[in-house]
Amino acid sequence: MKSNVFFISLFFLVACGAPDYKVERHLKEPSDQVRFLRSTLPYYAKLPDGFGPDRRFDTVLNKLYKQILPSYLLEAYYVDDETGIHYFMVSRPAPSLHQKRICIAGKLKYAPSGEFEYYEEVFWTFKMKEAQLREKSIKLFHLMVKGEDLSKFYPQNSQEEWIEYPDEKNRYDVDQRRWVFGSQK
Repeated sequence: MKSNVFFISLFFLVACGAPDYKVERHLKEPSDQVRFLRSTLPYYAKLPDGFGPDRRFDTVLNKLYKQILPSYLLEAYYVDDETGIHYFMVSRPAPSLHQKRICIAGKLKYAPSGEFEYYEEVFWTFKMKEAQLREKSIKLFHLMVKGEDLSKFYPQNSQEEWIEYPDEKNRYDVDQRRWVFGSQK
């Protein structure tokens, strides 16, 4: 039943002229998808104790990144040809008694050098069972791509669990390319 709801939601988005978010449409080769995950993984991977965001590109972490990479899935991808913004949504396993995952969605822009000129994580979902996560995350992704306000899905504004971050205490600092607590700089 839940998978039917997902496909009905997806059909509705497509029928309403929603862009195609299939990863393969934009990153055609599996090697391109892996390359993308490798380049973004240091931003959202859980770092071991003793490693703060300032050390996320430390080469000593390469072994960890290689080990955890297969557990991350690129769920959706879209390129706005007018702005050059790339929208992405990645999922990873979340600690739970039952098999659950979270999604991390954001946007970025490449510089001519191939480096990120701009990188932002727009939201992290609550951990959910996969069917529920697919249904909710694709809706959030679609709204993000359209540039709509997602604040009604923040934990302080919704009775239902959708977006875990940002919340009233945590926000993404685009300049530092990391999540910060409260007024932390």
